[in-house]
Order: sequence, then structure tokens, then C-alpha cells
Amino acid sequence: MICPYINQTLNNYLQLLTTRFPMSLLFMRDKHLSAHQLAPDLLLLEVSFSDIDQVLELRCKVKYPDLLIQKAELDFPIAPHETCHQAEANIANLVGVTIQRGYNQLIKELLGGQTGCVHMVDLAIEIGHLAYQAKFKMQGRKQELQTEEQRLAYFPDVLAGQCVAYA
Repeated sequence: MICPYINQTLNNYLQLLTTRFPMSLLFMRDKHLSAHQLAPDLLLLEVSFSDIDQVLELRCKVKYPDLLIQKAELDFPIAPHETCHQAEANIANLVGVTIQRGYNQLIKELLGGQTGCVHMVDLAIEIGHLAYQAKFKMQGRKQELQTEEQRLAYFPDVLAGQCVAYA
């Protein structure tokens, strides 16, 4: 199900933008990411985007803590071309994939190319980023990491060289 506020947010922004500035909007995209804990060992990750040409939403059920994708569903109610819907079947390739090193390259191979869709690739890559955010949040809750010092001490191996705070 598409996040109900995305289209309203997009419309409100377009109206505000064109009212305040004399210009013609060429393109705008709104993204929404959310992570939910369904059970102690199961996450629901949702990534969607809406722009002036299309709306897509990808939902994945992911096993925690190993980040194995158990289920993947795509809604693609608005597409720029009818042929875009042919790529939807590729989403089934996500089932059984573990989000780990090499994930982004694998996603490009599974969902991209001549029979794929660059936007589905983008959403699936965002699922990978979101999975790690959710994993960190769950680990932080488990370890009761309340202060910045506690978080910095707990995550250095994972984020070393990936973030200025953990450099």
C-alpha cells in the first residue's frame, strides 16, 4: 500500500513552490523509508517513492539479525510506460538474498539491465541501507545504548571508515 501522504505532500509542495517562485517545475521526487519490528526476529522494511511520472513501493520481510529477505512485494500503480510493469516479476529474485557485503552489486544484477528497472534497483538498495539502520536500532535497544558515547563505542567496527563520527 502506498504511503497515503506521499502524493498529498508532493501536491502541496508543487503548489507552494509554483506560488512562491515564478518558474516551471521540471522534476521532483519524494522518498519514504520505514522499518517496523514485526517479531523479535522479523522486520518489515518499506521504501517508496513518488514523482511526477511514477509511484513505486517495495516492501520486504527480513529475518533479523542475519538480514535474509524472506518476502518481497512491489506496488507500481503509476508507471511512465506500460512496458515498465514487465520488470515487476524480477522482485521475486530478492527472496533468499542476504543483505551483506556485495548486496548492491547483486541487486543491480538481479533487478537491473535490459529486463529490469533502475528505479526498482534504487528501492532495493535503499532496503539494504534501511535494514542496517533497523539492525543498529534494534542492537542499540538491546544494549540500552542511551548516550552518544555508548553508541560510538558499540558500533566502531561496522562503521569505521564509513562515517566521520567513526573514522
